[in-house]
Amino acid sequence: MVSQKVVIKNPTGLHLRPAGVLCKEAMQFKSLITFTFRDNTANAKSVLSVLGACVKCGDEVEFVVPTGNFGDILAGYYAKLLGLPVKHLVVASDKNNVLFDFLTTGTYNRQRPFFQTISPSMDILISSNLERMLYYLSEGDTRLISMLMNDLNKWGTYEIPEELLAKIRQIFGTGWADEDQVRESIKHCWDENHYVIDPHTACGY
Repeated sequence: MVSQKVVIKNPTGLHLRPAGVLCKEAMQFKSLITFTFRDNTANAKSVLSVLGACVKCGDEVEFVVPTGNFGDILAGYYAKLLGLPVKHLVVASDKNNVLFDFLTTGTYNRQRPFFQTISPSMDILISSNLERMLYYLSEGDTRLISMLMNDLNKWGTYEIPEELLAKIRQIFGTGWADEDQVRESIKHCWDENHYVIDPHTACGY
């Protein structure tokens, strides 16, 4: 999952035309894409749902999209670097929650049991896109990144400096869902929206 908090800049808010643009972009993805505003959740693929949220200029909206190997959420971070007013990104994992542990402790450790889950695209122990984020948030410290990746290859683990972890936490949050929670999310989404989400989406639902 990727969760992005953005501020609506359009002077008239999400009226019909920008709502249509948002829905057109959201329809390009198979995942359920929603945004939350004032404790209400709107379907980003429905113009009527977007208009019903009554989002005005200056309002803050959180977008939620699933992610696996840190690729989708890295794209969200790049969008932030390019100027998209993103406040926060949330990393969601399945039972293979190596990213959750890393973002909460600052230690990346792939020496752990590997679980085959019903969300197989997120079954990872080495997140190959994570080092790209570390590069940017360490201000291009190639010596540090090289040392961390060498430790990962040699020992299966590495620990980042506390000040770097603090910078990461200002942007990235985290969470994870076990198999029972994934199944419950799929059922809940169907009961509430009559929309079948896949197990990967359900990890961030």
